[in-house]
Amino acid sequence: MKVEDIIKEKFLEALESEKRAIWRSPYVGPDVAINRVSKKPYRGVNVLFLHGEFASYKQWTELGYKCDAGKSEIAFFNTRTVYAVKDEDGNEVKDEKGNTKTKQGWVLRFYKVWERHNVHNEKGEIPPAVTPEKAIDTTPATEREQAAIAKLHQYMDANGIEYKESAENMAYFNPSPLNAVHMPIDMISENARVCTLAHECAHSTGAAHLLNRKFGNAYSSRKDTYSREELIAETASAIFCGENGVAVDFDNTTAYIQSWARFIKDTPARAIVTAIYQAQRAVRLMNGESLASIKGKEDETETRDKAA
Repeated sequence: MKVEDIIKEKFLEALESEKRAIWRSPYVGPDVAINRVSKKPYRGVNVLFLHGEFASYKQWTELGYKCDAGKSEIAFFNTRTVYAVKDEDGNEVKDEKGNTKTKQGWVLRFYKVWERHNVHNEKGEIPPAVTPEKAIDTTPATEREQAAIAKLHQYMDANGIEYKESAENMAYFNPSPLNAVHMPIDMISENARVCTLAHECAHSTGAAHLLNRKFGNAYSSRKDTYSREELIAETASAIFCGENGVAVDFDNTTAYIQSWARFIKDTPARAIVTAIYQAQRAVRLMNGESLASIKGKEDETETRDKAA
């Protein structure tokens, strides 16, 4: 059975199950982001975006630290609100006494927060961690893991993708205008480094000058487009690792997919099939196949299908 078939089977099984898998962060910091001051974890969709110890500008300032410009993240929170009930024409609905009918609901809001690696005191020092950092598996990278990392760097070099690394406890692809992949210096293992870098490289294949996918907005209230991109990236990471002999943590992958699948309106089967198709295109680029070759083969297939 091909690795993509295994992925599809496991993803569908996980998505259709009522049992929710628990995602384990590959970063050295805490699995669940916490507020530096309250020590309470950020919840909801924040667990997908935030990893480490965060606080607002005001909170860090009161602790004696200065926030680095341009290094903020966004934390989401729900606030209860009361709104007027309206009919199909947009008119407020009245009760028997002529009072406007109201309902209670929730509004998604956000505010800026900074991770501890992106704030400094007067001496230029970052604040020490208040939560125990996970132990790093110091096992050296296997030959296959080394080869996979080298292949991903060759892909980035060949396609104008800049590689950046810092102590910031986050991995991400920053599209136009930077067109750069960022990775933390420390990861919990070399296997996690390969899988995470493959995930971010898969995101980068969607850049306008490559496969030209729509990324969506990670911080918008509508996450259907962005969630599809996450499905593609995680699927591509698993396929790339499987094809290059690197161990794939299927439990962690399906947990990550589960967290995004709820934002997709299509059936799970359709979503996964589409993600695998897009992921396969991404992996071909990551494996060193030229963009012209990928597009050329697809044009040939389309021509044959129309002729048939």
